Parts: sequence; C-alpha cells; structure tokens
Amino acid sequence: MSHLKKNIPFMTNPELIGLAKNRFLDEEDQVAIAKFHYRRAHNYLIENMNLKAAARDVLWDYRGYARKCELITYGHFLEEQDKYHELYDGYGTQMRNRSPWRVPRVFLHHYRWHSHGVSTRTDNTGTPPEIIEDIYLKDVQRHRASGVGETYSGYYYAGPTSTERMIIENYNTPLELIVKISASSPDDRNRNLAMKTMARRS
Repeated sequence: MSHLKKNIPFMTNPELIGLAKNRFLDEEDQVAIAKFHYRRAHNYLIENMNLKAAARDVLWDYRGYARKCELITYGHFLEEQDKYHELYDGYGTQMRNRSPWRVPRVFLHHYRWHSHGVSTRTDNTGTPPEIIEDIYLKDVQRHRASGVGETYSGYYYAGPTSTERMIIENYNTPLELIVKISASSPDDRNRNLAMKTMARRS
C-alpha cells in the first residue's frame, strides 16, 4: 500500500512534478496525482512512458480537449479507436477554431518528449482511417478551394501542403486516398511522395 498518496495534497509543486516524472511510481500514486488539480504535474504524468491505465483514465475524464490531445499524442490510447473519435468528433471544430496546429500534431504525426529525457517521433499515430479522410477534406481540400495557401503555414498552422504530406506518411491513411493525392495534389513533392508510398504499400 502506498504511503505517498495521502501526502499528495501537502506536497510542493516541484515535489509533485518529480513524482509525476518518475517511471517507477506505482499506480496508486499516479492516480492520486492525476486527481490532484495541478496541471503541470498532469503534463509530466502524460509524458511518462509508464503511465498506468487507471491514472490515464482519470486524466482523460477532465473537461476540455487539451489533456485528451496529449494522451493521444503520447500513445496512451493506441489500441482504443473510440477515444480518437471521442476527441475528434467532439472537439475537432473547436480545435480548428482555437488551436489548428493540434489537428495534425495529434492525429497525423507525433513528436513525444518524455519526462525522463527520451524523445521520439512517429507517423504511426493510431488514427482511424475515416478521421484521416475527414482531415484531408477539411484541412487540405477545403482550404485550397477557399484560397487558403501556404502563406499561413508555420508553427501554429501546418497549411494544406504540410498537412497533405503528413497524411501521405501516416501508416493508417487508406491507399485509395494516397492514389487520389498522387493524381491531384498541386505540390510536386507530395505527388512524388504519394507515388513512392503507393509503390511501397502495393
């Protein structure tokens, strides 16, 4: 039985952060930190490669989409497709209006900076194919049709060409969509990348 969890409310912020970063913290203590309303400690828990399912679920149940986005990004729900739909279907429009950079970073390409010093990147995001198809429609096709170009591409907004490239590279993108991009993209690099991807996956 943990002797730490009862002292969580009395710990300083640095003490909580230190515990949240610890890969060997037991489940009870992770849950206690997840239930305690200190957001930075939550962030470090999410970055912890050994986040336990019980603590993960407490963090998911907080209101809003920020923690949910981070939990998806750090691969804590790779096998649970319903969570992707809960996040995307429930908050996709809100994310596009408030923080459009989240859509590609959460669903198409993951950069992970773990609290114990390891960083990873992957195109294997676990995103269901139908969500990727919807992102292509709303963040590539519609933006191009409305004249939104790469002028707005940057740290907080990927732009249609960058988003399209991430779609091509994603493991779960349907081959039919990649074929479509290879024939219709106005960007030469993306068309070539799509054709190479088709050859590799065929």
